[in-house]
Amino acid sequence: MDTELDYSDADIRSKFEDICQTISTNKNIERVYLSGCELVDKHAEMLSDILPKSTVRELYLSRNNITQKGVEALCNCVPTTRLVVLQLDRSIPRSLSDQLDALLSLNSENQAVPAAEERQFVKSAVDPFCSSQQSLRLLDEQRALAKKLGVDLPHC
Repeated sequence: MDTELDYSDADIRSKFEDICQTISTNKNIERVYLSGCELVDKHAEMLSDILPKSTVRELYLSRNNITQKGVEALCNCVPTTRLVVLQLDRSIPRSLSDQLDALLSLNSENQAVPAAEERQFVKSAVDPFCSSQQSLRLLDEQRALAKKLGVDLPHC
């Protein structure tokens, strides 16, 4: 039985920690609607911390005050989540939007792979917001996981 939480257009900022607790512990929640809730980067960062522990597949965050910083936090957590839909405002930079679309697409393709470690597989580990050293470390981790899964990564 899948469940959804819908707090659209409600001011939930004062009870946001409780909502995050519910999202991370209730293993039936697959859709969360938080559009128009006056959320900011701090809330996006809190979501990025709990989403990997959740079963949420769809997250709707349009009409909030989340800037590039909050979007980056969400983007960084996507490979470790079950998210296949993440709706944000169109005001985010195109490059970040494209990166997010690619990560969600890969998550969608990887949903058939059940283990959390295997769900983390992402074909392109190079993140434009990471330092060179972080990007190389991520790429090495992804190559090792790809080898374990028997998947060939494209060579650049």
